[in-house]
Amino acid sequence: MFFEIEELIKMVTTGTFYYLPIHLIAFVLMPLLIRYFYGKGYKPHNSLKSAKVSVIIPEYGENISIFEKCISSIAASKPDEIIVVHDDNRKEIDEIAKKYGVASYFFKERGGKRIALVNGWELAKNDIVIQLDSDEILEKNAIEEIVKPFEDSTIVAVQGKNIVYDTGSKFANQLSTVVEYNRDWNCKALNGNLVVADGRFNAWRKEFLLKHKDGFLNDKWFGENSVIGDDRWLTQAANAEGYKTVYQNTAVAATASPESYLKYIKQQLRWMRSGYKFLYTDFKKKLPSKIFWLYTYLQVAYYLGPFSFAVALIHDGLFSPPISNASWPLIIAISILGSSLIVLLRRCAVGYFKLNTYDLFRLGFSALFIEYPTSIYALLTVKKQENWGTR
Repeated sequence: MFFEIEELIKMVTTGTFYYLPIHLIAFVLMPLLIRYFYGKGYKPHNSLKSAKVSVIIPEYGENISIFEKCISSIAASKPDEIIVVHDDNRKEIDEIAKKYGVASYFFKERGGKRIALVNGWELAKNDIVIQLDSDEILEKNAIEEIVKPFEDSTIVAVQGKNIVYDTGSKFANQLSTVVEYNRDWNCKALNGNLVVADGRFNAWRKEFLLKHKDGFLNDKWFGENSVIGDDRWLTQAANAEGYKTVYQNTAVAATASPESYLKYIKQQLRWMRSGYKFLYTDFKKKLPSKIFWLYTYLQVAYYLGPFSFAVALIHDGLFSPPISNASWPLIIAISILGSSLIVLLRRCAVGYFKLNTYDLFRLGFSALFIEYPTSIYALLTVKKQENWGTR
């Protein structure tokens, strides 16, 4: 951030062109400001008072204690139907399901999450299907709240709000919390055309899901079946057909943060690979011309931001570097400080104020030297849509 300010001053005073300030404005500051402006106008739905729902939980390799907390929280909300489709055939899963009066199914062999979800859709008896990851813990009235938008017949998908609970790594928990605060503002700004109705906690019209089950199961990428990005695929299909995908922040569920920093990075790698794929297919399907412009701009800023930053480093490093006489340790120290200030700026923009100075520097270092290279690596390995990574 210091380099950008210095270069901006030189651009004004000497007329020398630098790209780093352009990157800061177009890929960091403008997305924050525009997202904040549109997000401030968000209001949750408060129309549909009740609906019959089926809750589907695909499960594979989940921690048994966490899984029981998930099922217990759902059962406390007393939905019309709860279906567990487990992919690992553990007797403990069946025992917990039986304890809470939940239907539990295993279909002979591991088929993967998409097949588990489709099996759940076909088993569901009700018109509204709520999908939950097996580590989600619902807060009170979450099911009652997430169905409220379905009064509008043009809405086919609703995403609930995720908050984060700690599973052992404080740093991974902090990083995940920052991610969810940013996701909350993204969803508020893009309410109506979400980038993704997050599969950890969402609700769909069953009719729409069953209509698209064949395409969902046969999603190909570089000739291979896609395993990751199941929620992105469904959301893209809904947006492309002119349906609304909306956010209901009054429907709250707690989601597990990764158990370690390494698992957090693997999670982000999976999400980035999926994001690059769907950014490409959005343009291929001409989706940007059909829906609100902010949908595309925020994605471009997020997914292409790392490459814009690389262009800035190369251009400004080769042509009139602003502090060419500085030592490398000083350049690195200033870079970490600048990255930390950007983290602080983004944190303030989403209303997350629970980080101390040490935490900010850790996040700044992680963003600059680990998460940034990970995003570049994600694009270089974007073909790997069949690798879940953390299980």
